[in-house]
Amino acid sequence: SSLIPALLSFLKRCPRDSSEQYLTLLVLNNLSIPTQNKRLIALEFGGAKTLGRLLCEDPGCHLLVIIIVNLTFGDDKLNRDLLTMSGTSSQQVVSGDESNRERSFLSCGGDVQLVDSLGYALLLASLTTEQLATLGPIPLTSPEGIPHTPRKLLSLLFSLLESKLGIRYRT
Repeated sequence: SSLIPALLSFLKRCPRDSSEQYLTLLVLNNLSIPTQNKRLIALEFGGAKTLGRLLCEDPGCHLLVIIIVNLTFGDDKLNRDLLTMSGTSSQQVVSGDESNRERSFLSCGGDVQLVDSLGYALLLASLTTEQLATLGPIPLTSPEGIPHTPRKLLSLLFSLLESKLGIRYRT
């Protein structure tokens, strides 16, 4: 059980597109397949939040998407919990007679915003090369250097699409 948090912590420090990141993602991919690991990785150790954030920073990283799919495949309760946590901020999400352990790890991940991360990555992937060039770089951090949340990045992308390309999405 100490391997998963160590991998997630290491992954946050890995340089993008490095062999260390690739190998860490490969191990996480293998660990994300067994049912007993899905909830541990996604919620207890904050993996869904970490992977979603990394996906916003590198929307083209296929391994990140594969791991997220592995985590959400075949576990309806986990999927509900991930969706319920999206939009909460360190708020405990508990249903029925769940154990105290589940209460604590549902609240430790904070605002997962996994749907926002996936929406951001998919919207970027749907743009043409010319549209991406017109948009220019999308700032991943505030002027103070604070990383934007996936929800903020999606909002910024919507604003840039409207102001620079005249594309308006209904939100």
